[in-house]
Amino acid sequence: MRAFYRSSAPVEGVNDVSTNTGQPVLAEDLQKLGLQLSHVGIGSQGLARAKIIAQQSGSLTPDGIKLDGGSMGEDRCKAFLELVEAAVSQRVVLTNHVQFLVESASENLYLDIQDPIKNKWIRIEFCAGDFLDLPAGLPLQVGFNPQILQSFCIMLFTKTPGADLDHFITGKHIVLGKSPEAEKHRAVYHKALGI
Repeated sequence: MRAFYRSSAPVEGVNDVSTNTGQPVLAEDLQKLGLQLSHVGIGSQGLARAKIIAQQSGSLTPDGIKLDGGSMGEDRCKAFLELVEAAVSQRVVLTNHVQFLVESASENLYLDIQDPIKNKWIRIEFCAGDFLDLPAGLPLQVGFNPQILQSFCIMLFTKTPGADLDHFITGKHIVLGKSPEAEKHRAVYHKALGI
């Protein structure tokens, strides 16, 4: 996993999976934004480590919710691809705290997040064995190659009561970045950051 400052903001509507590098982002800068990124490993040991982190942070889904592109069925795959397309085509804001472990992926995944302190965008590249902890209110945009869906498997954890696979596949954990509801979540996030 690596994180670096982008030279420019991601373009809405462009599925950017480029790997151009910029100035590296320090772990402490990500922590100031409420993010925790770590490599916990793959297989049963990686999953066990991810579950411990999730439980310690108060996850209401301590065993995780498995999102497996190879076994979730045609309707769920279609709904998930529509969600990814929405998060690629425009910026979105998380409505709830979300953690996830990438159990498998045939290539790197990309997440662009906004750093409201430095007014810059950060590109995070991650792969199998990486664990991401993302706060509610975080503005983001996704870079995702839909061709890897069959090899893509993540384990999700959240503090959202009653969350299940359909909660994530249908996008109930995000709102469009320009909506009034997104602004409300962003304002709470900014207040938590002290800005």
